[in-house]
Amino acid sequence: MTSPSLRLIGLHLRSRATGRSVLLLAGTATALRLCLPWTEGTGTGAQRMFSEMVLLLVGVAGAAIVATGIRSPFGEAERAGRPLPRLRLLHVAVLAVAAGTLLLAGGLAPSTDTIALLRDLGGLTGIALLTACLLGSHLSWITPLAYVVVCGGALDFDQTSLWTWPVLPAGDRTALVVAGVLLAAGTVATTVTGPRDHITDLL
Repeated sequence: MTSPSLRLIGLHLRSRATGRSVLLLAGTATALRLCLPWTEGTGTGAQRMFSEMVLLLVGVAGAAIVATGIRSPFGEAERAGRPLPRLRLLHVAVLAVAAGTLLLAGGLAPSTDTIALLRDLGGLTGIALLTACLLGSHLSWITPLAYVVVCGGALDFDQTSLWTWPVLPAGDRTALVVAGVLLAAGTVATTVTGPRDHITDLL
């Protein structure tokens, strides 16, 4: 398998509007920074829940931007070339690193649990990538958003478990492993198959 040239890498990233995705991630990080004054402190249960839900929704936004950005509106013209899986992997890696770096910078504050933020971003990105492979990148936001709503309900009733790993403490190693496995599974699926073009492809 031949390695992709720098020109091919540049064309691949440009055809998927990677720059626009990075700008959207920067906007999400800015929104997180603006929300920080309202998430500081853990005086009441309601305030704590609000703070955690803000961070979860930011993670969903970052995951959705990564997953929706992996599809080109022109299709995969590089499909005839052998380095396509490597191009997909590189593209996902670029977006994931950009998402982690920008959201980490936007969330830097004494009250923000950065480890949990990165863990949840990684796991939710894996869920979004898997959804993109099954339903299409344009629908990749549905599953992580629905899952976060379920987690919010569990948090509200104080019934958290491994099934709602995003709301577990940052020091929970099992939750970290689950997030890592989801991210790895989503990355592998995207690298091998790429996103589904249309949900009608399932029929």
